[in-house]
Amino acid sequence: MRGRFLLYLTLTGVLVLGLDRLVYNKLIFLPANHSGWDSYRWFNFESNYRHLQQWRQRHPTDKLVLFMGSSIARYATQIHISQALLNREDVKIGGFMHAAMMPVDMVGYLPRLRQLRPDLIVYLTNPADLDLERYTQPWQAGPAYERQH
Repeated sequence: MRGRFLLYLTLTGVLVLGLDRLVYNKLIFLPANHSGWDSYRWFNFESNYRHLQQWRQRHPTDKLVLFMGSSIARYATQIHISQALLNREDVKIGGFMHAAMMPVDMVGYLPRLRQLRPDLIVYLTNPADLDLERYTQPWQAGPAYERQH
């Protein structure tokens, strides 16, 4: 009786894991990604990664340039415009950007990005990414110390 239970449990586990693998790898990424670029960070990263991975398999010798950064980097580069301005068939420009992206996020993405074999990774940053737009000199009282604020 116990052996039969373990067999059913094992078969159920294999079936669930197999279906999960099928659904995860195939069905989730079949439709076009219509989510906002700043929402669902993991899903957007994975969707962009899979798109560039397919491109890399079709064009193994072409150059790949990846732009990374926060929302300011996204609006500064505008991948589709940059690709058109470059006007070269042998260079692909891709982007992995999301709201409030920090260098720590890029470090987490690097192991996967290396698999794409990019020729250049450009991480765009600005003072707002480091919260420097609100920087107060150490000898000046900041908003936290002023009573009227």
